[in-house]
Amino acid sequence: MNGVKRSFKLSTFLISTGIPSFDELLGGGVASGSIILIEPDFHQTYAKQLLNLFVAEGILSGHSVFYGATETLDRLLRKLPDNITSVDEVNEETTDLKIAWRYQNVPNTKKLNQFTSNLGHHFNIMIPMDAAAQISKKNVSTSSFQPDSKKTLHTNLVSLIHKFIKFRSDTKVSSGIQRIVINSCGSPMWGNCKDTQQFYRSMLNFFATLHLLIQNSHSTVFVTLPAAKLPPGLFTRISHYCDYIFQVQGLSDQIQANPVYSEYDGLLTVYRIPWLVGGNTLEPAFKSTTLEWAFKIKRHQLIVQHLHLPPCLSDTVNRSNTSEAIFTTCSKSHDKKLDF
Repeated sequence: MNGVKRSFKLSTFLISTGIPSFDELLGGGVASGSIILIEPDFHQTYAKQLLNLFVAEGILSGHSVFYGATETLDRLLRKLPDNITSVDEVNEETTDLKIAWRYQNVPNTKKLNQFTSNLGHHFNIMIPMDAAAQISKKNVSTSSFQPDSKKTLHTNLVSLIHKFIKFRSDTKVSSGIQRIVINSCGSPMWGNCKDTQQFYRSMLNFFATLHLLIQNSHSTVFVTLPAAKLPPGLFTRISHYCDYIFQVQGLSDQIQANPVYSEYDGLLTVYRIPWLVGGNTLEPAFKSTTLEWAFKIKRHQLIVQHLHLPPCLSDTVNRSNTSEAIFTTCSKSHDKKLDF
C-alpha cells in the first residue's frame, strides 16, 4: 500500500498527516485504525488547514477519502494545497553561520534525506491543487455525506455511519487505506435535538460506534469537534473513544507581540497520543519531551514543532555576590570568623 509505513513498536501501520514535521513529533505518523480528535481554534482557520493537509496527503498517496460535513466535497477539493516537488522549496532559510563560516555553502544533507525518504509530502498552502486530476491519476475513491439541518442530529449521525459502512464495503476501498474526515461534528447545522440529554446520547453513541467500526482496520478518522458549543463534560466523555486529541489555538496580535510567541502563528496542545505498545508490555513506543507544541507558517508551509521558551535571563542581574567564596567549617581559609 502506498503512503503507509510499518510500525513495529505500535504493531500497526502509520500514515502521514500531510505535515512531515508533525509526523516526526508523533513518532513517524498516525496509526491506522485510530481516531484523531481536533478541538479547533475560534475561527477554525488553522484546524481547517490541518484537515485540508490530511485530505491532500490522502489523495497523493492514493488513499480512499470519505468526507462528512455541511460543505460539499467539491468545495473541499478546491481548497486543497498543492504538492511541493522541488527540494529548494522545502529547505528552510538558514541563518548565517558565524563560527563555522566555511560550511555556509555546504548543502544540508539532513534536509535532503528527509525530503526524499519521508513518509508524507510537503505542501504549499498558497497554491491550490488540481484535485480532480490527482484523483483520476491515483484512482482515488471518494464519497461524501452532507447532514440535513431539518432532520435530527441522531438521524444525520446514523445516516453517516450507514453511508460510511457502504463506502468501506466497496472491494476497491476495502483493499487500501481509508481516510474518514468529519468537520464540525455536532454543530447546529448537523441537526437539532429535543434536549441536552438526547444530544449527549446521540454524540456518545456515534463515537462509540465509530470506534468499534475502525478498530483493527485500515481506516483513520479525522474529526473536528468545537468543544465550546458542547454541553459541559461531553468533550471529556467523547475523548475516551479517541486515540489522538489536540487543541488548536490561534494567537492573536496581542499575544504575538510577546517575544516568546513572536515566531509562532498558533499553539497545539496535546491532550492524548498513544504511547503504549499493544500487548502485555508498558514500554513506551515513543515519548515527546513536551506536550506543548506550536505551529507556524514559513515559506508557505505549515510547520509543527516543540514550543521552545527562552531561558529566564536578565541583563540587570545583580552579580555583586558572585565573587564571594563559600567556605566550609573544615576550610583552611580564616579570612572570616565563623558564626555559631
